[in-house]
Amino acid sequence: MFQALISLLQEKEEPIRSTAAGILAPVYEPSGEGAQRRRGPEGGWAKWLDDIIAKDAVAGKNGQERTTDLAAAFESALKGAQQGDVRAQSSVAMMYASGKGVQQNYEEAGKWWVKAAEGGDLVAARYAWNLYRNGEGVQRNPAIANQLAPTIGEPIQTPRTNTTQTPAGLTPPIAR
Repeated sequence: MFQALISLLQEKEEPIRSTAAGILAPVYEPSGEGAQRRRGPEGGWAKWLDDIIAKDAVAGKNGQERTTDLAAAFESALKGAQQGDVRAQSSVAMMYASGKGVQQNYEEAGKWWVKAAEGGDLVAARYAWNLYRNGEGVQRNPAIANQLAPTIGEPIQTPRTNTTQTPAGLTPPIAR
C-alpha cells in the first residue's frame, strides 16, 4: 500500500498528489503539530520505504520478502479495505481512479471513496461527491452527491426542472 501511495506522489494531477501526501504524513509523523511537523521524511518517501523494507528483511519479519510491485501493493491495500480500514479504502479508490496497480475504473473508485467517506475520511467524501455530482467517468448521481454534500460543507443540489414551459394561464417573462 505504501509503495502505491508513494508512486501517487509523482502524479501530474495535484489532487492525487495531495491525497497521497495526506495519507502518508500521519504514518511518518503520527504526533506533533505546528511548525515542527515536516512534509515528508528526509531523503524522500521512496528512501523512507526502502529503509523500512531493508530493516524488515534483516529482522526476517514474517519470513518473507516484501515486494514493491504496484499490483501487489494494490492487492495488499484491497485486503485492508475489505476489512474496513478507512485509509486503505481511500488508497484503493485512488488507485482505481488513477489506474496505478490496477486497471482504471471510476465506478470502483467511487464505491471505495463512498466507503471511506462513511468511515469519516473527508477527502474521500470530497472526491466521491465530485465524481457523482459531475458524472466524471461514472453515471451522474445527484442522490449520492447530495448524501455527501453536508459532510463536506457543500449545498444540496435541487433537481433541475424544465423552466422553458410556462404553466397554463401565466404570461412568460419578457426577454430584455
